[in-house]
Amino acid sequence: MHSAEFKSDQVKARGITSHILISDKSCKETILFVHGNASDSRIWLDFASLFSEKYNLIIPDLRGYGKTWPAFVEATEGVAIWAKDIAAILKEIGESRVHVVGHSLGGMVAMSLAAFFTEIVTSLILLSPGSPYGYGGTKNREGIPVNEDFSGCGAGLAHPEFIKRIVLKDRSEQNPSTSPSAIIRRLYFGNGFKASEKQIEMLLDSMFAMKTGEGLFPGDVQKSELWPGFKPGKVGPTNAVSAKYNKNVVSALLKLNPHVRPPLLWIHGTADKLVSNQPASDAGMQGKLGLIPNWPGEEIYPPQPMLDQLDYFFNKYSINHSHCRKIILPNIGHTPFIESPEAVFNYVRDFI
Repeated sequence: MHSAEFKSDQVKARGITSHILISDKSCKETILFVHGNASDSRIWLDFASLFSEKYNLIIPDLRGYGKTWPAFVEATEGVAIWAKDIAAILKEIGESRVHVVGHSLGGMVAMSLAAFFTEIVTSLILLSPGSPYGYGGTKNREGIPVNEDFSGCGAGLAHPEFIKRIVLKDRSEQNPSTSPSAIIRRLYFGNGFKASEKQIEMLLDSMFAMKTGEGLFPGDVQKSELWPGFKPGKVGPTNAVSAKYNKNVVSALLKLNPHVRPPLLWIHGTADKLVSNQPASDAGMQGKLGLIPNWPGEEIYPPQPMLDQLDYFFNKYSINHSHCRKIILPNIGHTPFIESPEAVFNYVRDFI
């Protein structure tokens, strides 16, 4: 469906060779698209093409995903590891300022880019972003750790059978709880949206391009004395997104003078199952559903209220800032740019 012409390129920076897709036009402004977890640059092609008449387009494969190599992820850097990579890529190709569109994990990376490389970010567009406090292990809207060791987040959340099926590129839907295809159909979309088989195949292809193994997805698992028995390790992308290593992103963003904070557009669907106040992949939620045994209860280990945390951050960020907007899309799931591309395009185009 995509109509824009993209050139595939390799950019060497920060000790890795990053694969990027870049449009062939020469426009005044540039949009950078940042994909989420279990994904790569291909997820953006149709949506990004809608902007091709007026904007240069850059779509990288993040470290650990797609064709970027080597893929080792030092988790202790948090999502800033990807923000640093992107800043280095942009410097290498001569791009000084970009509009940043981030989805899911890519939204967390976009926030880190705005926090630590503010001068690069013309505007910040978050599509179903993860919590700015990290994925898992926190409670309350302020992102307070459930436990001091951040038990319940990190690579221990990844089911071993799901990882095995990623390695095997298993497209079957047998045992749907760990089937990549079934998980995409069940968790990515709102209940009223039926993805085409071509879309499912594209999402599977990008998921299967994710690098697995030591230092790669999901990362090392460390034991915890506290429920559910694991805490973040030190390598791998699932540990890098944990709350343990992303404690300073919100504070860095809110320390910015409102006059230099990038304009912020946040778009989220009411039917998002992955980033909500009852997030499907969160340890607290899985315990509540009986998927992780011996859950100590909501008072001790509640599901992470990701939507409340995002809303709290948005309200703080937008104080004394004239150009911030929140759009809540009814019945849309975790992929608004796939489920309702024209509407999302219009919102983003009008905002930037």
